[in-house]
Amino acid sequence: MWAIAELGLPVTRHDVGGRHGGTDTPEFVAMNPNRTVPVLRDGNVTLWESAAILRYLANRHALGTPFWPGDLGRRSDVDRWAEWAKVEVAQAFTVPIFWRVVRTAPAARD
Repeated sequence: MWAIAELGLPVTRHDVGGRHGGTDTPEFVAMNPNRTVPVLRDGNVTLWESAAILRYLANRHALGTPFWPGDLGRRSDVDRWAEWAKVEVAQAFTVPIFWRVVRTAPAARD
């Protein structure tokens, strides 16, 4: 959603997963057999996995901009840092903070 906002793209957001449910419906499973979010539908294209979605949006809507440079070397630099952040943020934030504080019921937190 952050990338969509940065790119100024129109969007219809559907809250699915977690407390919203809906990932086990036949319609959702047809979009993503892994039953995870996020999922992007753009015309005839349906994608799941955050990094794939971001690269698709960048290539479709931002190629040649600072967001996704046209020069392969500069674009690879953006891509490298995005991959680094994905791993490092997951290890340093998602597991110890997000899952324990946000995704764990208050009664089960330590």
